Amino acid sequence: MFKSRLLLIAGALLFAFPALVQAQETISASPNPASFVDEITLTATGQGACPEFGEVTVAANVITAEIRSGCPFTPPPPEPFMIETTIDPLDPGTYEVRLELPNGDLLATNELLVLDQEVCVPSATALCLNNGRFRVEADFETVDGDTGQAQTLELTDDSGLFYFFDVENVELIVKVLDACGTTFNSYWVFAAGLTNVEVQLTVTDLMSGEVQVYENPLRTPFQPIQDTDAFATCP
Repeated sequence: MFKSRLLLIAGALLFAFPALVQAQETISASPNPASFVDEITLTATGQGACPEFGEVTVAANVITAEIRSGCPFTPPPPEPFMIETTIDPLDPGTYEVRLELPNGDLLATNELLVLDQEVCVPSATALCLNNGRFRVEADFETVDGDTGQAQTLELTDDSGLFYFFDVENVELIVKVLDACGTTFNSYWVFAAGLTNVEVQLTVTDLMSGEVQVYENPLRTPFQPIQDTDAFATCP
């Protein structure tokens, strides 16, 4: 009787796990590249029934994420899925990310790079300029007391735009230039505005940790910024 129950359970598990194996699974890690202080999000996608993450282990620069079925003994038909889990920050290095079934079968692999410095991740409110070394953000306040974070529009590796209220209504343009090979031996910050609301523009050098903040008072036309001594942090 006991042996029969074990065979029944084993058969049910074998029935459930193949529902996850559709040759469409992927595994990814973000941010990528990450920094040594970033929490890492693992995302698995594919076609399956009731997928969920099991144990996640890190050993010898290999991240192994177990995926299993959380279905009852009679699983529903497989459907497209995307599931996520997070792990603690990792030491700098290059990691192989593996998605495996509980029996060890490999479904998908990817690669994650973890750097020994903070990494700029572009977002709706952050520009990453000059090869991602500089993070640029802006906050604003209107005459009515409305506050918010400016939204970004990337232009080039060195420049970008900000808008406050409407994507078709640009308020700021900012660029960070590398003048390290000149007599200035610094990074420059140039900015211009089409606004008279209060603005706080923050530029962070993620390699050195230095921060420059530029402020425009409320009800004052935004004055051009041409700071050729912004960051004496070459190279």
